[in-house]
Amino acid sequence: MARSGERRGLTPSAPPASGASSRREGLLAAFAGVLLVSPDALFVRLAEAPALSVTAWRTGAGLTAILLWMLARHGLQGTLARFRGLNLWALAGGACGAASGLSFIAGANWATAGTLLALLSTSPLWAAFASRLLLGEALSRRKLSAILLGVAGAMVAGIGGVHEALRPSEAWGALAALAAGAFFGVSVTCMRRAEGAHPLAMMATGSLIGFCAGMILGAPGEMAADQWIWPVLFGGILAPSTFACVAFSARRVPSAETSLIFLLEAPLGALLVWAVLNERPGWAAVLGGAVILGAAVWSGLDRGREA
Repeated sequence: MARSGERRGLTPSAPPASGASSRREGLLAAFAGVLLVSPDALFVRLAEAPALSVTAWRTGAGLTAILLWMLARHGLQGTLARFRGLNLWALAGGACGAASGLSFIAGANWATAGTLLALLSTSPLWAAFASRLLLGEALSRRKLSAILLGVAGAMVAGIGGVHEALRPSEAWGALAALAAGAFFGVSVTCMRRAEGAHPLAMMATGSLIGFCAGMILGAPGEMAADQWIWPVLFGGILAPSTFACVAFSARRVPSAETSLIFLLEAPLGALLVWAVLNERPGWAAVLGGAVILGAAVWSGLDRGREA
């Protein structure tokens, strides 16, 4: 939702490594990012507040943390220079990231876990489509089959989600969950396209958009301390770290593959909810998580054949 990733090459002045080493670093960053973002659903559940109010606290904390980090590291002039270096792709990536976060919170509030998981799992397909359209990246048969397998695994983990989405009471939540997956996939592709743009400046822009929307349309002042503490913790610490991991990975690994790895958020999040709220995940969540992990390994074998 600041991390050592910036010191490892997230600044525009440090070009990404090449070859197998670059890919390995990108995959490690993606796995680190999914570990950091996995408490997201748990924190939304603990906040028990409207989506826009949670968004205001979350993005406000994230924006504050990012600006303080950048000012401490680069100074006022250096920080302003990094914001001036943002191009249209960077702005689009930040905006799509903010839209994905807002949609995810809305989906978690309006839909059941099965619906949220099943439709959020479409993000790799959106990323693959956006990569083909915007970057001209074609997927091998192995990678395409891995993405479809990963989506199927997430569907299994959220078994019943598609059926639940057909209920009238679930319609808005289902739409929000689908939008969250689409925005995330497009966001990763935009970050891959925004060469030279500073990732934290990108996220700060997206956080500013989310903060303004939450403040204008929500009621963050009505949240009690035991409610707003959760979005503040996630937005101020975990979200910026996750975003930096995604940006680092997106420059070294195809965006569809990064989105595939992030499908692990669903089973990991379910385990956290089980540990904290005692909501035991069913066999489908465990099986779905294993399928997703297998899909990520299957996708990685494609690169090994090419090397």
